[in-house]
Amino acid sequence: EVSAGGIILPELDDQKTLKAEVLVAGPGFWAAPGLFIETTCKTGDIIVYQRFGAQVMDYDGVNYHIVQERDVLTKIINNNK
Repeated sequence: EVSAGGIILPELDDQKTLKAEVLVAGPGFWAAPGLFIETTCKTGDIIVYQRFGAQVMDYDGVNYHIVQERDVLTKIINNNK
């Protein structure tokens, strides 16, 4: 695909890869000596993360995306649960 300005736009993966369910979340991280910041993500959360912010790991034929919380753009909240 070519933009109106003549820039060639490469095909990217399906946008659905940006949304994921949190399977496991760590406790947080040390931001500075003596400053521990707890994670706000928890198991079961649905998150949207930066396209290239994940490390992909294959385990038993399943791809898992490992995402640092700083790369999470938002959590999707469903009030109809």
